[in-house]
Amino acid sequence: KSVKTAESLAYLAGIIDGEGSICFTKSNRPDGVYYTVFLTVKMTDKTVTNWLQESFGGNIYENAATDVQEETCSWRVSRREVLSSVLKGVLPYLKTKKLPALITLEFCEKFPVGGVKRTEEALAEMDKYYEFMKVANARGPGSASWRRGSPRISAPAPGRRCSGGRPTRGQ
Repeated sequence: KSVKTAESLAYLAGIIDGEGSICFTKSNRPDGVYYTVFLTVKMTDKTVTNWLQESFGGNIYENAATDVQEETCSWRVSRREVLSSVLKGVLPYLKTKKLPALITLEFCEKFPVGGVKRTEEALAEMDKYYEFMKVANARGPGSASWRRGSPRISAPAPGRRCSGGRPTRGQ
């Protein structure tokens, strides 16, 4: 991998803040419950996603065009040691994704290996991180999920406007 300069880490942080997602998934399988944590960036510019993979590792996935979206390319990092390294590098530069990054770093430190059976106690602790991440990634007033009526948050009082001047629900 290339040398990670402050400039490249700041650039990556901007990409993550703008186009990235730091996520947890929970899978209920016949042999137990498993949690996956990952960072993904989805873009139409393959030059950028290829640079991300060359510079920081991870995998590239191509997504076919649809009627409403052009072809995209996703860069994804899910190996916990690589994910931790990337997030530690960009943490000083993150703005909107700082809390999800901190949650993920703590999770990866406590549970450095994925895909293994866990005790009930460990699963309960992992589930707390999973639930906390859902709150950290919830979108507030003015977001697309809020305008669609997301039940995660309540609307301001009728007649009030959200930041950015967008009308609240019911207007």
